Amino acid sequence: MSDIRSWVEEYLQPDNISGSEAQCLCVFHADSNPSMYVNFKKGVFTCFSCGAGGHISKIAKQLDIPSPDEPLVRQKQTRDISTSWVRDQMVKLQQARLDEERIDISGMIVTSERELERFKMPSDYWAERGITDEVVEEFELGYDILSYAMTIPLRSLGGHYHGVVRRFLDPEAEPRYLYPAGFDKQLMLYGAHKAKLHPRIAITEGSIDALRCWSLGIPAVAVLGSVVSERQVGILLGLGCSSYYALGDGDDAGRLLNFHLTEALGRSCHVIELPDGEDPGSVPGEVLTASFGL
Repeated sequence: MSDIRSWVEEYLQPDNISGSEAQCLCVFHADSNPSMYVNFKKGVFTCFSCGAGGHISKIAKQLDIPSPDEPLVRQKQTRDISTSWVRDQMVKLQQARLDEERIDISGMIVTSERELERFKMPSDYWAERGITDEVVEEFELGYDILSYAMTIPLRSLGGHYHGVVRRFLDPEAEPRYLYPAGFDKQLMLYGAHKAKLHPRIAITEGSIDALRCWSLGIPAVAVLGSVVSERQVGILLGLGCSSYYALGDGDDAGRLLNFHLTEALGRSCHVIELPDGEDPGSVPGEVLTASFGL
């Protein structure tokens, strides 16, 4: 604790210290009124203005300075502040702050878009997944430093914002994807607000698969799983497209999705078969563009 306090006093120049907490200017946004609190005992921080939080090592990384040398000593009677616990608490905190601004439209929760500003942080993740900067900007993709997750905004056909799906970067995170509380995937077709009126669109399982297609010049939507619902079929038929391309993953679930899409959409639906074990994000781009006739 003493080393952490000394570290905070040296690098963060706290405005106030009370007991085991210090009040400082936040290093994650332009903070003019000290709104970041650091707990010496637990080694964690929270900003009550921008929502940043987590282990103090994140502060050190942000400022490019050394972390406190002394590891946290946790007594048996205290809660183990694990990475997953902090992540879950931060997600719940963010959601709670938005609850008062949520409204219901056609059975889906619409919420404030102001949280998207917090996710506008640089990351190499999207480029590594084959997604261009233009698509990142167009679809408002981001990074949530609190939960160590990439963020994908969810918008309905009308463009209403329904929160973000988080794709956690921790390889041990379960589940890997986290949707907003109460969100029903079967009521939404991801990317539909951008795909409408395009003459040809691809239909993928996951949102990142659809984003990869957009990066290759292929308009795409995602059913957010391996099952297409009646509501999603209705949205597809209302997009004004002349041709659909079923692009399920190269496994049994993906092939079954392709079958159901052709059953629902008829002759206007064409199947793009992917090799076993592949998905739209893993196959070479030229394979997809050639299948799409580009």
